[in-house]
Amino acid sequence: MKIYNIGTATRLLAMKRPDVFVCLDSKNKPALCGAFGIKQSSLTYESYWEDIILQVYKAEWWLNPKPQNNREKQVSNSRAAFLDSLYYEK
Repeated sequence: MKIYNIGTATRLLAMKRPDVFVCLDSKNKPALCGAFGIKQSSLTYESYWEDIILQVYKAEWWLNPKPQNNREKQVSNSRAAFLDSLYYEK
């Protein structure tokens, strides 16, 4: 079994596909896990997809139609990665 650093792995995923992935690190993990009802200790690299990403896909703001305006499309295309800034705590 491989052990991955979830912060590094999810940062790389979010850089490559900000439309799908959100970075998960020590600065946003407590708030993000709280918002999604996940125990921080149970969240792993292997459970990240089901615990975070699939819940994002079920959210009402995710299911809304994509905007037509080019500027809004750019923001919408990075909305998963945007969660990092919403839940980031200093």
